[in-house]
Amino acid sequence: MSIQNDWESNLQEWLAAIDDGTVTNEQVELLSKLLEKNADARKLYLEHMGLLGHLAVTAKRSELFEGSTSLLQTKGWDENQTPRFWQKVTGVTVVAAMLLMGVIIYQSLENSSANTGVATLKSQDGWWEHPGLGAELGETIQVDRWLHLEDGKAVLLFMNGVELTLRGDTTIKIVSPDVVRLFSGIASLKVPRQAIGFKVSTTAAEVVDFGTEFTVRVYDAEVVDIQVHQGLVEVKRSDEMGATERRMLKTKEAVRVDPLKEGYIEIEPVDLRDEPEQNQDSLKIAYRTRKNTKGTQAYHGKLGHDFVVNEPIEVTRLGVFDSGSDGLKQQLVCELWQRDDLGTPDDFKDDKGTKRLAVVAFAPGDDAELIDSNRFQPLKSPLRLEPGAYSIVAYGYGEKEPNGNDGVSGSRRHLKSRDDGGGLISFVGTSRFERGLSEVNSDQPQWLSDPENFPIKIDQIFVDRYSAGTFEYRRAR
Repeated sequence: MSIQNDWESNLQEWLAAIDDGTVTNEQVELLSKLLEKNADARKLYLEHMGLLGHLAVTAKRSELFEGSTSLLQTKGWDENQTPRFWQKVTGVTVVAAMLLMGVIIYQSLENSSANTGVATLKSQDGWWEHPGLGAELGETIQVDRWLHLEDGKAVLLFMNGVELTLRGDTTIKIVSPDVVRLFSGIASLKVPRQAIGFKVSTTAAEVVDFGTEFTVRVYDAEVVDIQVHQGLVEVKRSDEMGATERRMLKTKEAVRVDPLKEGYIEIEPVDLRDEPEQNQDSLKIAYRTRKNTKGTQAYHGKLGHDFVVNEPIEVTRLGVFDSGSDGLKQQLVCELWQRDDLGTPDDFKDDKGTKRLAVVAFAPGDDAELIDSNRFQPLKSPLRLEPGAYSIVAYGYGEKEPNGNDGVSGSRRHLKSRDDGGGLISFVGTSRFERGLSEVNSDQPQWLSDPENFPIKIDQIFVDRYSAGTFEYRRAR
């Protein structure tokens, strides 16, 4: 069958086959080629299918759909209405239609956004396995990126609205804006309407979303468990001969795919989203360093990190880095400063510390609580911070109790995490420092700068370059 001659007749034939559920693999392939090359065919196809939810995202990201949005608007279709396509066809037909739409989307994205960001790290309450297999809070993540979460939880937010949560020892690869490859571990997804068709692929099966919340778990090399928390997904597995077996899963249904066994194995649904979701009212730790991390620098001066409060918060405790998590060997001090950016929020060199709001001293042998590699002492009462610029500063480190510095002894980014409270605060700048105790006369140490001073020297690259001071906070009550 040729797609060069009489394309309109061929298109009508293939669309009819989709509607009655008899479309063949050959027709799928031919239709995909036609839609790739023929703009008029694309417009008719989109008008027939009415896949408004998916179109809302893809039309903005690809010239392939140029003009399609206005075409649909002229037909008087409302994005908030259920597309008539979904009302019209059966589950099998929906699968075929989504496969066809997916071919167009992936082809267009390969040309238009192969090297653009498709997701950001929304939050992290865990640790990456290696600096090259992790991400920074708020970082834009591109296609072909590998991520390996060793422990805890991390949440990715895709540009199309998909929220992907990694749990425990989990490895993924971002294949495209609409496809994630799960190699091991647990991935839970929340997929909004405009991202219908988002796919999680594994060695044993593929899971295609139809607007839902679901979890995929890969373990024992290739065994896959799929559970739908709400909505509908399609699971596809292929045998050694290339034949595909499909299964639709509804709310509270779960199956297992084992490459060594035939078909789908019914399993009891077990919600793998085991921990309660954090909210902005819960206590958070701004800067964290992984437990048992050892310091890399005996710096005697002040070390600081800058942050901005976006909504009122309450600081409940201040903390300091404990090298090796084995107890403090020197007295340390943590300070919380109010900072004046002098009207230039992107230039940190001219910032001034206007007021020291809180000071906590930590002595060897104190019963300060250890969380990860940080020791915490409470303030006498919660300290309310209004929106504005602030800095957390610590000093007193030395040979017996070294601080951490990401510019010393190699990258340590996988040993750190930050929590912005879902936007309550923002981490800014590239860290700051000030020279401290003189090393010339160690028997009678003297400050090279006033210990009461705010550190004004600016370091490089990282908003949290040091393992030094930190604080615990929550949304203001």
